[in-house]
Amino acid sequence: MPVHIRSGSGLLLLLLACESAEPVPPDHPEPLQEQEPVVGERGVAVPDPGDVWDPLPAQPGRGFIGSPCREAVDCRYEGAVCVGSAPEGHCSLACERFCPDQEGFSITFCIDGAELGGLDPGACVSRCDFARFPERGCRSGYGCVPRVRVNEGEITQLVCLPGVETPTGTCLERLAQLGVDFEAVSRADAHPSGHPELTCRIEDPVVLHPPIHGVDLAYYNGSPTPNITAACEMALALVDTVDDLAARGVRQVLHYGTYNCRVISGTSRLSRHAFGDAIDLYGFVFTDGRRYTVEGDFEDGDESPETPGGQFLYQAVHRWHDAELWSIILTPNYNAAHDDHFHVDLTPGSDFLQLWGLGPGYLGPAPFND
Repeated sequence: MPVHIRSGSGLLLLLLACESAEPVPPDHPEPLQEQEPVVGERGVAVPDPGDVWDPLPAQPGRGFIGSPCREAVDCRYEGAVCVGSAPEGHCSLACERFCPDQEGFSITFCIDGAELGGLDPGACVSRCDFARFPERGCRSGYGCVPRVRVNEGEITQLVCLPGVETPTGTCLERLAQLGVDFEAVSRADAHPSGHPELTCRIEDPVVLHPPIHGVDLAYYNGSPTPNITAACEMALALVDTVDDLAARGVRQVLHYGTYNCRVISGTSRLSRHAFGDAIDLYGFVFTDGRRYTVEGDFEDGDESPETPGGQFLYQAVHRWHDAELWSIILTPNYNAAHDDHFHVDLTPGSDFLQLWGLGPGYLGPAPFND
């Protein structure tokens, strides 16, 4: 298959490029230096001096790993390879475990080179990016599929490959249409500490990158949470919840976290956090500076709260329940473990709002302790 390697002006430089150092791991990415194209260079050892070739024009979203290319010179980074057999060509790079990332482009991943251009041992591809490509997560002619990392088979991610369909269902498409910044990922099963017989598994895992429609999400102490791991359906519910809060002047949501592979305290049953479909909400900060927290403003045991903060919190959980945003909503009146947060989740088959103890003040089936 046609593979064009970006080189200097001769066979010697081409051979040296093949022995270049492995790219910087993504934990410490360094931007690659853009190389100025040479008119007439074709990325082969001995170009035909009579064959003058015009590179693709520079455009936003082009010139890096995963971009279209006709020759290696279209891929504007050192050691670039153009896989000409892929639809519209595919900018790649030989890799052993890691691939470099560059601002303005999709995150990259190193897969088995046999799947793209025969690069040895691995080939750099772009990960699925539903923010850029809402319909399929990849550009035309490519599909979003899970693949393992070269030389690290326990790591899997969703990547864009030519000639395959995107078997992602409708949730990721719906999330993409909401206009939020997120990344479709692959999350390996895990087991909570001390319970190897239990399995934590996230359906259609995603990582949300706040702000969400202008609303930031942070830990209860105000420290930032730029990456929020969740099941896709939970992400949809969270976006709807944030929209509800934004309409009432909230600019920041404070929380205790989402995914956590653990059991419910005092039991051997998995928490809904182990499925990535729960979040614990601590408080809310408004554009005018007000700050209401569940711990400080929720009026325990009062069905007619009198303070502005108590009324806001009481009305919020009722709106979310009435709109069926969450299956389970637990407040401080459920038990002492919830004195400082609202636990909301998507327990299948539930329709439960616990506010005022275990008497007639709840809706839905029997509660659970989380």
